[in-house]
Amino acid sequence: MISNPEDDNSPNALSDSYFLFMYTAEMILKIFAFGLIFCEGAYLRDFWNVMDFIIIDIGIISLLVGILIAF
Repeated sequence: MISNPEDDNSPNALSDSYFLFMYTAEMILKIFAFGLIFCEGAYLRDFWNVMDFIIIDIGIISLLVGILIAF
C-alpha cells in the first residue's frame, strides 16, 4: 500500500490497528482456552505461539508509544 505514514486516517494505519486488534483477541482467546504456561498444551509452550506473543506485544507497545508521542 502506498500511503503517507504521517496520516492517521490512511488505509495502512487503519488496517494495522484492525489486524493488531484481531490478533490480540485471538491470542487472549487461546490463552483462556489452553492456559498460559503451566498446562501441558499451554499457549507459551509452542514456539509459534511464543513468536506470535512477541510480535503482538511489540505491536501493542509501538501503538502505545505512538499515542503517547502524539500528546
